[in-house]
Amino acid sequence: MKIFSYFKDLYNLHCNYFESLINEILRYLPPKKACFLKNKMQKIQGKKTYFTFDEVNNIYYCSEDDLQHFFSNRERGFYLFSEGLKNRIKNLGESYFIDKINFEDDSVIIDCGANSGELYAYLRRIISPENYHFFEPSPTDFQSVQLNSGKVFGKMEALYSSEEDLKLHLAVTRGDSSILEPQKGFDKIISIKSTTLDKYVSHHSINSIRLFKVEAEGLEPEVLVGAHQSLQMIDYICLDGGEERGLAATETLSICSNLLFTNGFVIDFLSLRTARALFRNKNRVHHSNNRHNK
Repeated sequence: MKIFSYFKDLYNLHCNYFESLINEILRYLPPKKACFLKNKMQKIQGKKTYFTFDEVNNIYYCSEDDLQHFFSNRERGFYLFSEGLKNRIKNLGESYFIDKINFEDDSVIIDCGANSGELYAYLRRIISPENYHFFEPSPTDFQSVQLNSGKVFGKMEALYSSEEDLKLHLAVTRGDSSILEPQKGFDKIISIKSTTLDKYVSHHSINSIRLFKVEAEGLEPEVLVGAHQSLQMIDYICLDGGEERGLAATETLSICSNLLFTNGFVIDFLSLRTARALFRNKNRVHHSNNRHNK
């Protein structure tokens, strides 16, 4: 057993080294050649997801069986979807605990920090496309969501506590673009506009929201402040409150939890490892059929 374990570790070490070398090469190849090499690796490893560069839209996409998903950043996309597009979508749903919620065709979803639209990929077979509303201030990621969701309701703006002209620190490779300067650095700064959820739902005459996903790279408290009047019409809020707030990289889960507790929400599911939680509006949804401790 010790000899077997030794050779297994040696094999994994060489595989990891080889994969790191290929990933480094991929960074410098033109788009089509990078996809060709990546797909060779996928085939060798017996994986089912393959990558393509769309020259018309100047964007990448991955495919698995009948599923297709666009993404703007090659390095991040190769990393997220290498283990399988279906696997990534499933893991996202579980990590936000949205697999614990019952959805109907007319369920309204608000996606704050949509990235490439993976939340829609999870719900696309359940809800009507017109009921998915998203906010994504990064221009390249916004294009991805448009292509993935069929250009349904979306705003290339940031949800915030007020309507303002702001600066966005772009860190697309890590998915860390934020109004606050990220601790791990950024690529460049662009000008964006912000709005509030209260303003948006009023403009679109929305009076019931099944799920509000909040992932704002450290600005989650401001997003909730801008949704103060809308909270009463929301059934569930899934929130990422990890250590992403500014240069100090502080967590936001605690302050967001206290804010939501005072507005009638309780935590149904919580992962301290990922700092993600699913909040339920106890005034609208009186019982959780799947409640447990995680």
